[in-house]
Amino acid sequence: MHSASLDMSVRFSVPAEYVWYVLTTPSETAHWWPDLQLTRRKGSKVHLVTPRPRKKRPRTIEGKVISAAKQPYIRAFVRATPRGYTTELTLQVAQLASATRLRIIETEFPDVENAGVIVSECRDGWRSFVAALADHLKNPATLARLRATLDGEFPTR
Repeated sequence: MHSASLDMSVRFSVPAEYVWYVLTTPSETAHWWPDLQLTRRKGSKVHLVTPRPRKKRPRTIEGKVISAAKQPYIRAFVRATPRGYTTELTLQVAQLASATRLRIIETEFPDVENAGVIVSECRDGWRSFVAALADHLKNPATLARLRATLDGEFPTR
């Protein structure tokens, strides 16, 4: 039996450290996605609200980080409402030669007749999330703040 899943990638023209910091630092998430709580500690809480286009209620996921490696990688088990199912969520940030890639993988969707509709709704929500992240990372004030905060913390390439 095949389990429905979602796997999407987006590329950014900023260093991976910037993307990772903006995803996992509460003072940064407050600027671009206030409904995101994600820290890089095993056992920490995950909370995210994304829109469901053409639906009145947004999708809310809540869960716990089950793995947070030293590299920019987080795995979590999350429970989504309003549909009430549990999935495994993985976020990976990788520095490529010419860009930074954010990969969002969500697996273990319920094996139900409308699984494709559920995955499609989730993909639409993640697209809104990624678009807001991209806008935030293009903002000159954001980039200046990130440079001032992070460039001294990481070795030069």
